[in-house]
Parts: sequence; C-alpha cells; structure tokens
Amino acid sequence: MISFERGARVFEIRDIDSGKLLLTLENPAKMKAFLDARTIAPDRFSIREEIEYRPRRIGGDDR
Repeated sequence: MISFERGARVFEIRDIDSGKLLLTLENPAKMKAFLDARTIAPDRFSIREEIEYRPRRIGGDDR
C-alpha cells in the first residue's frame, strides 16, 4: 500500500489504450526516470498530476 499526505504532488500514469492505472508516484526523481523511459513510446502513456491527493485506506477502519 502506498500512502500520500494530503497536498502532496502526486502523478498518476495510465495506459492510454486501456485506461489502466500503471503507477502512482510522489517522488519527482522517480517521475523523471519514468518520463525518460517514456521516450521509447511517448504516445502510450497518459500522465495526470493531482495536487490535492486524498489518501485511501486499504483494510482496517478509517478512524
């Protein structure tokens, strides 16, 4: 499980054809590495930046 603090810059990376979520990244260095790798097939991915990412709890209670 990955959790982000509210207000973090978060990037969602999706496959354009299927819309499937591939990665969610908070670390800018990882985002740069992904973008560098993306040059192989630049039309294959969709990148969306969320400034106000709301973390989701998986399992357990939300208190």
